[in-house]
Amino acid sequence: LMVTGDALDGAVAADPAFWASVDEISVFARMTPQGKAAVIRQLQQQQKHILMCGDGGNDVGALKQADVGMALLAGYGTVNTSETLGAKDSIEAADIPKAAEEALNEHQAALVKRTNDANKARKKFLWDKQKELNGLHKQWLEEEMEARAQRGENSIMAQAGAVKVVLKKYTAELKREMLEYDRQHGNIYDGAAADAKDPAKELEKMKEKLATEASAGGLPMVRPGDASVAAP
Repeated sequence: LMVTGDALDGAVAADPAFWASVDEISVFARMTPQGKAAVIRQLQQQQKHILMCGDGGNDVGALKQADVGMALLAGYGTVNTSETLGAKDSIEAADIPKAAEEALNEHQAALVKRTNDANKARKKFLWDKQKELNGLHKQWLEEEMEARAQRGENSIMAQAGAVKVVLKKYTAELKREMLEYDRQHGNIYDGAAADAKDPAKELEKMKEKLATEASAGGLPMVRPGDASVAAP
């Protein structure tokens, strides 16, 4: 028997007991990632041991669900890349896997370069913003000291408190600018969690992250179509 993903979904929706006969199906075609994992899960409930072999990101769920997951690095031909081979390429069948691997390598290199460029731009923005805020630091401190003096607060403790307030304002402003920069460039934060943290600690974490990413040559990248990330 052969079944497509849509047909299987329709059969199960009409009669959930259909899952009991899923082991009689030999070919599962046009399955969604969730559908593949569901089939494996149902077979496992029938005390069967499942080996799954996959070559793309849409196989990750099934690979993890299976008792044994065999993840292929690059797949066959160009099935895992968006690049297509034109007639001018005239590549023999034996060379197609190599061509796919080269396409993946080129794509990964482009992603790494883009990540490195983004990290450099972010670091420059951070440095420029720090320079700008450093110029305002003295003004903020003078304003805070004047405000305290008008309230009759002229002690050493009052001066120390003014410095603390200005430092908190500095770090909060820098954090706000960096969060806005990251939002504009595609990075997403949990606002509630971020706001609950100490601004000074967050600033240090940002600096550490920049240093770590720079020394590592950019953020880690997953190769398009590489299901090996799901290998046990």
